[in-house]
Amino acid sequence: MRGFAVREALAMLALASLAGCGSGERLLGAADGGDGSSSEAEASPPPPEDGGLGETGWRDSTEPWVPPEPARENERGCDAFDVWSNDAAVYVLLDWYDTDGGPPFDVGQQVLANDGSGWRDFYDVRSTSAGSCDGLGCIAGIAGMIDGRLVSGRGALAYVGPAGYAVEGGVSGTVEGVFVVNDSLAYAIWHSGGARVIRWDGSTWGPVTAVLPYESVGYIWADADHVFVVGQDGNVLSLEGGTWRIHDAGTLNSVIAVWGFSGDDVWIATHASELRHFDGTSWTPIEWPFPPDPSDRCREYGIHGLWGADGVLFVWTDNRVAEWDGSAFRSLGHWPATTEVVGDVTYCHGGLWISDAWGNSPTEFFVAAHENLDEADRRCPDSYLLYWDGTVFHWF
Repeated sequence: MRGFAVREALAMLALASLAGCGSGERLLGAADGGDGSSSEAEASPPPPEDGGLGETGWRDSTEPWVPPEPARENERGCDAFDVWSNDAAVYVLLDWYDTDGGPPFDVGQQVLANDGSGWRDFYDVRSTSAGSCDGLGCIAGIAGMIDGRLVSGRGALAYVGPAGYAVEGGVSGTVEGVFVVNDSLAYAIWHSGGARVIRWDGSTWGPVTAVLPYESVGYIWADADHVFVVGQDGNVLSLEGGTWRIHDAGTLNSVIAVWGFSGDDVWIATHASELRHFDGTSWTPIEWPFPPDPSDRCREYGIHGLWGADGVLFVWTDNRVAEWDGSAFRSLGHWPATTEVVGDVTYCHGGLWISDAWGNSPTEFFVAAHENLDEADRRCPDSYLLYWDGTVFHWF
């Protein structure tokens, strides 16, 4: 039955005791049937009734997202699972894989959109025979939208939409760290015999005046007046007056995320879960209260991404979402795995693995996640989409 595996797994995760932890945190755990065994899920389970998750859905769309019908036998949507949104709709990107024997191999890609009334196809390119994303027209993540088409986050500078797939003809090489401000302004880090930032002006892409002094940068944030790029070895640069300013952010660790609310309110995160805040003059360390736990790697992971709006910053790891309200962090959701140690090998069972997040406001924030599988489990994981309304998460 369509969606049964996803619904069953989510029910087992969400229909449990989702007790708050004093900080407003919500925990999704394994469902317990009362005797310690997992309760059996229905094909279409009702929304959780214990207060852990809010009512299912978003706006007028009450059906939770589940992977669509496969186009071919043995096909599953898995691996890459990205989400992006604007005020008009939420978009989900799913890579499709063939799981018939051996490791899964990709056979295409699909994007679905929900404007608040239900899910519909936005883009679908899947091979009905042996094939892969190579040559089919797949994008690597969603960076934003320009003129009604979604923009790839890295790789070839490409667009997808109902009209199909198109590569930006004037940009050879590869890009990464694409950031779309609006239909008339976007930036990307362009790698072609070096690294430099290119800008979309509403009609064409072209290089900014200054060449980047470092090549090892891969993430970017911008608004109408500012551009920040970050990367390996603590590299942080901002474009000021047509030249690149090199910042000393107080770290030599690789910077894996950057987000700003203005030119004097910028955040970065490193792979070592360091947070730094820029006030327009200097960088200040901000303590992350949920650092990776070296004694139990299944429970706490490092910072994975940043997104914010209206002064509220969302920070997520592979299994936790937290919010900075201007003075302190609070955990909004934590979906840890349980740990099993067999000899020298540690296995992580259950929980969720966050693959992407994006939002429209502090009360419309979306999290794409999939079940956390052991490395030895080579099947495609089940995927889930959660929506934060400012108070509680919903299965969306």
